Amino acid sequence: MTRYLLIMLTAVSLGGCGALPFVSGEVKMSADELTQRMAKRFPVEKSVAGLLDVTLANPRVALSEADNRITTDFMIDLKLALTNKKLTGTVRISGRPDYVPETRSLFLRDAKVDRIRVDNMSDSLSTAVAKATSTIARDMLEDKPLHVFKPEEFSKYGVGYTPDRIIVRGDMLVLKLR
Repeated sequence: MTRYLLIMLTAVSLGGCGALPFVSGEVKMSADELTQRMAKRFPVEKSVAGLLDVTLANPRVALSEADNRITTDFMIDLKLALTNKKLTGTVRISGRPDYVPETRSLFLRDAKVDRIRVDNMSDSLSTAVAKATSTIARDMLEDKPLHVFKPEEFSKYGVGYTPDRIIVRGDMLVLKLR
């Protein structure tokens, strides 16, 4: 009887381990890791009506815990087709992280241009650049995953877990598992 109670107590104790945070788990990714993954896709060039060529390069990711967003700064090069004038600057694009369980993928949703800084850029050109950059952001960031998780990232100690939600915590993107 004592042996049976000991086995039951052990089984209940081990079964409760899944509720403990160090066992149930989280999959974490730093801003630097996201930057490295994104850098593989850039530079990207886009032509706007044959009049303006926009190149985005050198992404640098930052994470914002306050509004649960991923922010990426890019170097931007502009070339005006009619004048062959070249301008350079930076653009900041942000979006919210979204985990899609069917593909085990991390996407950037609601991407928007937060800021464009280009020296000697006219207001009319600024509008065209903002539109072109928004299109590039949708094409390169919203429609393609930033990362695809491996199935083994969702198991610990032989126990499989289900991804629950994704949040920004400090300088880490955290996929919570349950």
